[in-house]
Amino acid sequence: MKEQFYFKIKCQKELKIEKLNVLGNILEDENILLFSIGKIFDIKKNLLELANLHILFLKHGKKIVNYIDGTYSLIIIDKRTKRLYVFQDYFGSNHNIYFYDDRTEIIISNELKQIIKNKNINWQINLKSVNKFLDKGFITNKDTLVNLIHKVPGKKYLEINLNNAKYKIKRNIFVKDIYNIKKVNSVSYVKTMEEICNSSKCKNIGVTISSGYDTNFLVYNLRKNNNKLEAFSIGGIIGRNEVPNSYFISKYYKNLDFHSNFVDDKSLINYPEIIFALEGAIYESGIFLQYELAKLIKDNNVDNMILGDCADQVLHYNLYHPISSHIDKIKYYLKNYAQLFKGVSIKPYKDVYEMASYKILKKSGILMNYYGINTQYPYLRRKFIETAKRIVIKGDSNKTYHKNIIHKTLPSEIVKILKKIGGATDLKTLFIGKISLNDIKRVARNSKYYKKKKFNDEFYEIDYFMKVIYLEIFERMFIRDKINNDRRNNNLFYYFPELNKEAENGKGNIFSDK
Repeated sequence: MKEQFYFKIKCQKELKIEKLNVLGNILEDENILLFSIGKIFDIKKNLLELANLHILFLKHGKKIVNYIDGTYSLIIIDKRTKRLYVFQDYFGSNHNIYFYDDRTEIIISNELKQIIKNKNINWQINLKSVNKFLDKGFITNKDTLVNLIHKVPGKKYLEINLNNAKYKIKRNIFVKDIYNIKKVNSVSYVKTMEEICNSSKCKNIGVTISSGYDTNFLVYNLRKNNNKLEAFSIGGIIGRNEVPNSYFISKYYKNLDFHSNFVDDKSLINYPEIIFALEGAIYESGIFLQYELAKLIKDNNVDNMILGDCADQVLHYNLYHPISSHIDKIKYYLKNYAQLFKGVSIKPYKDVYEMASYKILKKSGILMNYYGINTQYPYLRRKFIETAKRIVIKGDSNKTYHKNIIHKTLPSEIVKILKKIGGATDLKTLFIGKISLNDIKRVARNSKYYKKKKFNDEFYEIDYFMKVIYLEIFERMFIRDKINNDRRNNNLFYYFPELNKEAENGKGNIFSDK
């Protein structure tokens, strides 16, 4: 079921809370309103109901986050103290939580479009955020692409005084590791993931499958606790493709049904729908793969997915060694200093936390939720993160311990073909049809967001042009039209009819140089 909410709170002598389009878990009495999205567990890995969270909040107040686990957002309105809280897990949930505050009323939603549609004001693009978006593909502070609409950033929680409608964004209040793990060996490492997978099980469950280590570790453990699994893999028509190896692995397991599809030029045509779903939260080349994956899952009527997302980041030493992270960042810019001096644009530094929170998790969570698919992330559970802290050696970014355990644990037939093949994120696979890369460049150069740049990386250059197109569609869809009509059925030609003319003239495919 799709998770969706829109709360409007009037700041008056009597607290007035309007609940619109609320799809999710909600509990309300005379003292407290609670609403949650995602799965929330206790430290014993039991799934918590809102009644349990109500008791925990009454007992621990704001420190409730020390006693819960999972990937979630938790909204609590304390009517006694007239305080509103939005708590998230450490990585900032797999949704964006948006809020609008004009000191007379507060609106909170996990959909930007809901705020724009229901608040009739002259919305404007946030030009400061545009530059950040063009650089990284996401915005790491409280801002969004729309002026006056904010979001709760990662590592933070939101607190609003409902007496005066003043809000504060505060650093997350985790004060301790709830599992106190001291030593890790191969047995305890496998047991930890097995326990997490066991607590994640639910009806009608699916899992992504690849030829990589992380998803196969999940599949192996999930197979112990589920009678049947639906497995999904997405490849690219050209470039990197995991589907053949994924199919071979799936055949090893009994009662594992395999489904696959590909990213191609049709994914490019559907770019507006992807932007409609993502709402300016994230652009990166993998959104096309994630979009095709979500559609494939929905078409096969699977409601719950267990995903191996963010394993690379959780098992990276820079997440736990901030000094090393800063040193790597300095080395990165020193290495590229000459190119920066010449005005050449380089890919932004890949901060480990930002990659997980703003890029991978949001891309996955928002697109899956758009299709009503619930997601869980075993590698982001707190017990696994605390385990990772003990096994990641400073300087190791290759997940050495993790891979060694998997080699010892998984069946030899699977281990011998395990390798890291990146997903179908090669953007060239989008330009095999009527629309060429050069057609996209011609359209992007006419945008007010376009600035002439030099690039040292062909794929970063393609990314840049795709981000310019993203911003153009976003502005037309969210600002100019204010989501008056459902734009999901409008393809790329609706927003750029000149592309259709180019296609009719016989131009197309990535090799076009006209």
